[in-house]
Amino acid sequence: MAREKKLSEVVIDASVVVKWYSEEEYSDKANILREKHIAGAMLLIAPDLILYEIANALRYTGKLKEKEISDSVIDLIKLKIDLITPADEIIRKAVYHALKWDVTVYDAWYIALAEILGLKLITAEDKFYNKTKNSGLLIALSTI
Repeated sequence: MAREKKLSEVVIDASVVVKWYSEEEYSDKANILREKHIAGAMLLIAPDLILYEIANALRYTGKLKEKEISDSVIDLIKLKIDLITPADEIIRKAVYHALKWDVTVYDAWYIALAEILGLKLITAEDKFYNKTKNSGLLIALSTI
């Protein structure tokens, strides 16, 4: 899965993306990442799992209607974030990281992807960040 890094690349998790569609603390910082991606100054990468996580997170915010949730996920697809499908190596590393850091396999999927690609993972989830910050792979959205 190794690849040549051509521009500023980062892995983002669902906690960052949900801030694009639901005004929350640090939405301004999340939107800067989005705008950089749109402008071609940064490539945002995530596992394809993010599509389902975003739909679910927006569903449970209680702030959006059905059409707004669907439209948000469709918008995310149209942004052409580099969505990575599962592979053996990611699955194995995700399970490893889930057990090592005591996090969900869903969350560990992002860490595994960042590790395999040799990139940093940006998260807005404080509890997740605090559990995994010693991996050296994470950046808290609040610090950018």
